[in-house]
Amino acid sequence: MASPLAIGGKREEGALARFVTLGMVAYICIYCLESPVRYALYLVHASPLILGRDIFVDLPVVVLLLHQAVRGRLHWGFLLFFAMLAIGGPTFIANFGTKGFFPLAFGIKLVITIVLGLAAGRSVILPGKWIYRLFVCLLFISVAALITEKLGGNFPWVGLHDTINGTDIELSRDWSVEDPVLRRVGGFFRLSICAAMGLSVIALAVVCRIRRRALRLVVLLVSFGGVVLTTQKGAIAAFLLVMLAMFLAPRSRLIALRALVVFGAFFNATTPFFTSGMLIIRGHGSVASAASISQRIMLTWPNSWKWVSDHTIFPFGVGIGGMGIPLKSIAPGAWMFPDNMFILMYAYFGVFAVLFYAMFAYGALRSIRMDALAAEASLSILAFLLIYGIVISIVEDQIAELYLGASVGLLFSAPVSAMERDRYRIPRKARTSLAV
Repeated sequence: MASPLAIGGKREEGALARFVTLGMVAYICIYCLESPVRYALYLVHASPLILGRDIFVDLPVVVLLLHQAVRGRLHWGFLLFFAMLAIGGPTFIANFGTKGFFPLAFGIKLVITIVLGLAAGRSVILPGKWIYRLFVCLLFISVAALITEKLGGNFPWVGLHDTINGTDIELSRDWSVEDPVLRRVGGFFRLSICAAMGLSVIALAVVCRIRRRALRLVVLLVSFGGVVLTTQKGAIAAFLLVMLAMFLAPRSRLIALRALVVFGAFFNATTPFFTSGMLIIRGHGSVASAASISQRIMLTWPNSWKWVSDHTIFPFGVGIGGMGIPLKSIAPGAWMFPDNMFILMYAYFGVFAVLFYAMFAYGALRSIRMDALAAEASLSILAFLLIYGIVISIVEDQIAELYLGASVGLLFSAPVSAMERDRYRIPRKARTSLAV
């Protein structure tokens, strides 16, 4: 098997590969179980320790960067990161001055997680045996928790608040929705949006390794049911489209997934502009009602784009960190919630965001000559993220960043070969099921 670091797979790099992989897996586990972890820390008055979860992402990045720098062969993801930092960092400072160190650092943190996925994400998108088994456990535990909460189970952490570094923090959000159908639940995740995101990417990584159609159907339906319980409409629609593609025969499946990636990238970038000026009668209802889409069309997207337009330094955008919650500390009047992946990426990178979307489409084209298993895993996850990203800025979520980088990195680094008659046949050693 190729090295998960995609840097040669040499024997002496085995320990580094395991270290980086363990870090990513540890972060994913904490992400999926964040509410009970936060609650346990709360009970022993150690809530600030939750911030230590980021070390499982940050330390592997630093170690990997140093390892490659010493050997003079940096992964192209690091080179791209430094190029964007050299442009986006000064652009942000030109906009907001040196007082904006925290938002800039936060923006860099988001970008570096994508870089980790680009350089080393193969092991969490094409998991080995023990990671695969762990992901299966996380998948079914997560769905069970969502069902329990939806049926009226009251987890002790829901609605609980604590103070971390002087800031009031929710351990897990209580949406105050009484309707049993529309009630938003997060289970062991911190938020329902985290549940929809984490459950979906892990489910797709698991399902792509299942060859038996009946078992694949069961896992997809169970996972989709869990996403439905979160009431996150964007995630439900995105997962449904990918799931329908996954039901197809192998050759048709890959064609459908490529189409979803291309069209997902297109509509992700253009929907806020296609809908500009539309007037929609806003309904009255809960946070889970259809009123949220009209709010995006009439309020969120226009205000977000106005913020970007007023502060852009063309063609470099607002700068890394130029949109999002951390900006509140220095720009209270800023529009914080773009609710669209492209708007946020344009704010960070300017016209270079268009090049990134072109990379997504090129990756889908390149997958034509890739191994079927690698192509299916990367395309399915990237398609989900791009479609969901139409209505939410997914790159503000670290597990989404990790899997975005991993899927793109795999599309660009997996070996390609000439078309062969049996290229859609899965090699015996790659066949697996839930019984692995």
